[in-house]
Amino acid sequence: MHVVLSKNNVPIRLTDERWSPIGSRHPEMRRHKTHVLETISGNRIVFRKVILACYSQFASLRTALTSQYVMVAYRECSETDGFILTAYLSSRPSSRRRIIWKR
Repeated sequence: MHVVLSKNNVPIRLTDERWSPIGSRHPEMRRHKTHVLETISGNRIVFRKVILACYSQFASLRTALTSQYVMVAYRECSETDGFILTAYLSSRPSSRRRIIWKR
């Protein structure tokens, strides 16, 4: 299990059980596990999305290896716990989501 801190200093965990379905649904992400973790801790843009009255966030980081953005959806369940929902590559961050933080 890997744990990184979000911009709110909430520990966000990525377990092998969660990484496996991400790699299955988005095979291009299999070699970008490090970038996924860096996206959470070193994010540039954070978007907000409401899911069942709980906030999830999408962090975005443009990788040096590609001209694409690593998009990571994660949930901060409390001040001391959070987890990654999914991760994928995108040519640009979504313009439909509300930006809540930008570096």
